[in-house]
Amino acid sequence: MKVAHFHLCYSRKPFVVTYPGKAQEMEPVACTLAVGWEKGQVENQVRFLRGRLFVPKPDFDDLDALNDWPRLRCEELAHRPQPEQSDRMFAELFEHEHAKLRTLGRAFEGYVENTVRVRTKQATQKNVTVAQAKPPGSLAM
Repeated sequence: MKVAHFHLCYSRKPFVVTYPGKAQEMEPVACTLAVGWEKGQVENQVRFLRGRLFVPKPDFDDLDALNDWPRLRCEELAHRPQPEQSDRMFAELFEHEHAKLRTLGRAFEGYVENTVRVRTKQATQKNVTVAQAKPPGSLAM
């Protein structure tokens, strides 16, 4: 499993989502190359969220339950004072910011999933689902 997180710019409210790591072909870039302070900032955010959300290590039955956990914990964390505006909570700032956010468009459909038959080292065969990027010309705009 992989975990992705981001903070909104104004409220700095965190959002966290988990996804199966092997099905993803894209690699997000966590910081701008040649800007050293960003790497430290990203590492601090990861350390903070890991400590607040996944220590001790929780156990879940499925991906939906796993994603519910950080969403609920992020909502709880949003009721703390925002460090740069200590008289206001993250949640209060997010409500102001939320009204200005654009609505999401259609879902990204940049990959396709195909079930393929593979042969293992033990000479057994099994079906697996593989996610592959769509060819650039096939993406509808």
